[in-house]
Amino acid sequence: MQVSIIGLGQVGGETFKAIELARVPGVTCVGIDIDGFTRKAYREEGYAVTEKAPASDVYIVAVYTTQQVFDVLRALDLARKPLVSLESTLDPQEFPALRAWAKDTSTDLVTCPHRFNPNDPPHHVFNLDRIIGGVTGQALERGTEFYAKYMAHKSLLHPYSFEVAALAKVAENAYRFMEIALAQELKRMSDSAGIDFTELRDAMNTKWNVKVLEARNGVGGKCLPKDMTLLAEFAKNKSLFELFLFLNEMYTAEQKEASVAKP
Repeated sequence: MQVSIIGLGQVGGETFKAIELARVPGVTCVGIDIDGFTRKAYREEGYAVTEKAPASDVYIVAVYTTQQVFDVLRALDLARKPLVSLESTLDPQEFPALRAWAKDTSTDLVTCPHRFNPNDPPHHVFNLDRIIGGVTGQALERGTEFYAKYMAHKSLLHPYSFEVAALAKVAENAYRFMEIALAQELKRMSDSAGIDFTELRDAMNTKWNVKVLEARNGVGGKCLPKDMTLLAEFAKNKSLFELFLFLNEMYTAEQKEASVAKP
């Protein structure tokens, strides 16, 4: 079985290394990336990497945007009637187009969104709960059979419809965004009232079902803001999601101003 991992960023790279480390009999794995420096770095570590994916039985796509996903799909060699797994976060508005591509090409398409915590190596990639969804029952069956080879236990892989599995990834990150944004607003409220936010947070978190997060310098990184925006664009009632995006922009700007003002 030939497996190609397309996109060797933080997520795709970890997936590639985990599959290589598993050394499942009969599986040959190659990493694909368009960036020459990335390919050079992996080759220096002894990995097989290339710029273009060979004809494969399984393709795992781990690029950043949904447009990049479509670019990859259009370039795949489908001669072997492969299983194609999208680990990338997907724009919910493009779900119909992804289904149409799978139908038009008679390809078994699944999504198994990445869940990767760089700060918790014992619980990332294949040794934590993952969700998977297929455009057909056959696709889901093939995807489940493939991923079961690598999961720490098959019970960690949870099947859903294609749309639910894909939307869950976007919503998970948006939910996290809102948790952080709420903590930031509580801090702004406390500061304006002369109340110690850290003490307020400690008091609130004594309740069994409350977990107020820290408020730092604003919601940063790429994934959370991007996915919050995707969910806002997908939702019919955008007001709540757009409000949290606006509040985070305001809080982040205030934190930057405060940092510059410090002697």
